[in-house]
Amino acid sequence: FIPANLTIWLTQPSDMPLAPLLAMLGYMFVHGNWAHLLVNLGMLLAFGSGAARFLSPPRWLLLYVIGGALALLPHYLLDIHATQAVVGASGAISALFGGMVYMFWMIERRTGEKLGARQHALAYVAINLLLIFVPFSSSDG
Repeated sequence: FIPANLTIWLTQPSDMPLAPLLAMLGYMFVHGNWAHLLVNLGMLLAFGSGAARFLSPPRWLLLYVIGGALALLPHYLLDIHATQAVVGASGAISALFGGMVYMFWMIERRTGEKLGARQHALAYVAINLLLIFVPFSSSDG
């Protein structure tokens, strides 16, 4: 997904009306390198499976796609003319994680059963803070 392409599409007529929508979907399946892909797969396995226990496959996929598309909004609004591509599934995975924590919290509230919603949320935040220090790309190629 490239913000400048969406800006052009929004301001000028296009022969390809689905192109921005395909870019908003496709960026979730493209990653900067193998480390980026493996980290996202690990996070998807750890947190996406929790959401999958409570959602039907169509609802899980809908949450993934909508969450991933909404994650583009800050990138777009911060610089609508940016030409650097946004890649990765982190926004979609974060949406699945948020859905899982919300469902855990609702079950805890209704039943009194402790599922660890708070601990899951803290673990996710801690993992993401640690990943700030992991280089996913380098200028060396």
